[in-house]
This record gives sequence, structure tokens and C-alpha cells, in this order.
Amino acid sequence: MKKKLCLTGVLFLFTVVNCYSSMVQWNIAGWGYNSYFDYYMLGFTVPDGTGVGRGLDVISTSMHAVLTPNWEYGTLSYGTLMLQTDYNTLIDHDLFANATGFFETYLPNGMSTSEANLEIDVYNTVFLAFAIGSHYGNDFDALWYGWIEFGYNGKNVYIVNSALETTGQGIYAGTGLVVPEPSAALLAIVGLAVLGLRRRKVT
Repeated sequence: MKKKLCLTGVLFLFTVVNCYSSMVQWNIAGWGYNSYFDYYMLGFTVPDGTGVGRGLDVISTSMHAVLTPNWEYGTLSYGTLMLQTDYNTLIDHDLFANATGFFETYLPNGMSTSEANLEIDVYNTVFLAFAIGSHYGNDFDALWYGWIEFGYNGKNVYIVNSALETTGQGIYAGTGLVVPEPSAALLAIVGLAVLGLRRRKVT
């Protein structure tokens, strides 16, 4: 009986871990300097395989770097909302709906606005929260949420890590913890219930 209980617990944990890990894509952001056009390029890989790119300008000193959107380049397949945030902040619809001081709002029709720069002190990192989606009328329909951790070593701006959730529900900055879609949450609840029934049956 104890072996059956252990096996049930292992299968449940495997199911939950596998389910949750499939909701997060890591290292989805790329960063590089385009010497021909003289700007930096920030690119995303989204779940449907489409690439989303944004041009950024960087002004740096030995003590800090300042990133600003470059209005000359951006892919039109999706719109993006970008906002500086803190570690472990929930990045979801509510964060962007109630926020001000956007690093950038870029819409698929090519319209862009910016309210704040992204500043990185040397040997520190900052988190940039983003939403990728479509724009209809005055509403931004986010399909995925994610984060990028930028660092600066006194010479170069670089990406420490990045992640994108595939549920459309949200993710915590700097982590792989996502807000599960309803079907995944239901699966976890059912697994817990089965495990509880097994445990009561054994005792």
C-alpha cells in the first residue's frame, strides 16, 4: 500500500511539474547591436514561432546605461507593452491596465509612445515586464506576458535571463512561476484530490 501511495504521489508531481514547465519558455529575448543602422535590436520569440523585434538606443557612461525606444524599427506582427518592474511582481493584465510610466507602447499599426527610459546602474540589473498581443480600437489584447532582466557591466548592456508564459494569464518577474490557465489549475486540483483519496484509503 505504501508503494502505491508513493507511486501515486510521484505521478502527480510529475504531471504538475510537466504541466507547469510547458507553460514557460525561457531565454526568449535576444539582444545585439546593428552597426549598419546604428541601434540595438531587442528580439522576442513567441509561441507561434513569429519573431517580434524592437529597436532601442543606448547611451552609457562607466556608471550607468540608459535605454530608449528607437522609433525607426519595429515588427508589425504584434504590439508590445513594456514597463520597468521589480523582481517577483505579477505581470498580468492588471499590471498594465493600472500602470503609468511605460517604457514603450508599440502598436501593430506602427504607432509608438514612451513615457520613461530604462536606466541600469553598473553591476546592477533591472526587470522589464512586457505584454505581446494585438490591438483593436482602444484595447490591447495581450496574448502572452513575460520579463527580461537586463544588466550592465560598465561597457555593455546584456540580458541576464528572460521568460515568456504561454497561458495568457501572467507570470512573476524573475521567475518561472505562472498563473495557470483554468485547465491546468483543474488538473492540479484533481491530482490533489486523487492523492488525498489514496491516502485516506491506505490509513
